[in-house]
Amino acid sequence: MKRKDILNLNAALNECLELDGNIKFRYGIMRNRDAISKEINILKQIEEENRKIIKDFDEERNVLILKYGKELKNGTVQIAVNDENFPKYEKELKPLAEKYKEELKKYDESMKEYVDKILDEDIDTIPAFFMINVDNIPDSITNGALNMLMTNGIIKDY
Repeated sequence: MKRKDILNLNAALNECLELDGNIKFRYGIMRNRDAISKEINILKQIEEENRKIIKDFDEERNVLILKYGKELKNGTVQIAVNDENFPKYEKELKPLAEKYKEELKKYDESMKEYVDKILDEDIDTIPAFFMINVDNIPDSITNGALNMLMTNGIIKDY
């Protein structure tokens, strides 16, 4: 099992937590999240270390996003390519990207290694997954999440 498989499974398990399943289903999902949590935490640490490389750039870029972006219903601010202020944002972002050119290059290289090498590595120990009876899976599960559970041998159908 590769690290990227663990990430995909984690996404499917998180999606399953949003479903209105019975207690046996939710318990099984939570147990399986616990089973992969060590690997997920390792990957999160790597991602956080990579983000530190461009911390200063991110802080300055966020100031621009707050200046030119639109507030969403959830309170966050974002800017989209089709926003009227995007050209102003982009104009101020270019010198910022130039200022942090070396950091951005280092970040790109680090993320390339993360995607091409680290995520493609086999994990040290395959987790012991908790089996979920097919009868306990809610009908509202997506095909993608169901496929991830099936692929990882988490569903028992007896």
